[in-house]
Amino acid sequence: MFFCGCNDFKHLSDRGKLLVKTKEQLFRGVDFDMKLNEVRELEEIQPHTEYADYLLYRISGDSIGKGETIDVEYFFNKKNQLDLIIAFYNLSDKTTIRPLVQELKGYYEKKYGKPKEDEFGWFHWEIRDKSGEKGVIEINLVGETEEGYMGVELELIKYYEYEKRK
Repeated sequence: MFFCGCNDFKHLSDRGKLLVKTKEQLFRGVDFDMKLNEVRELEEIQPHTEYADYLLYRISGDSIGKGETIDVEYFFNKKNQLDLIIAFYNLSDKTTIRPLVQELKGYYEKKYGKPKEDEFGWFHWEIRDKSGEKGVIEINLVGETEEGYMGVELELIKYYEYEKRK
């Protein structure tokens, strides 16, 4: 879908690589427009939770940091097209949050340009999807430091042209 001449994936830390998984496609080897069964086939583990329009994967990061996990949620619209991905990397050490956010920010900045930053610390990219069904892809990234909800959140959303954007 989107490619740059550089391969910045290889420069990601172990945490970054575990989250992003591969340089292929937009994120973790999946791309918008994919059907639920296509996404399920690309993930290497069984879903933790599955519904007709939703998949949740819980990925262990214990090899990197004790008790670390990544929750990756895939949401599908009425046409069974992937239209929302939410990934949350649960971290127990606050000092690891900012470096991972900065690393992912740099990774996406090289691919899609400088993000906008809002008053809450979220970084936002907006990209026109030039493959598959037409639409706009929004990527949102933030570090969360609240006790009980510490980590890095990454949201990828596709607004299909045929849908009303809110």
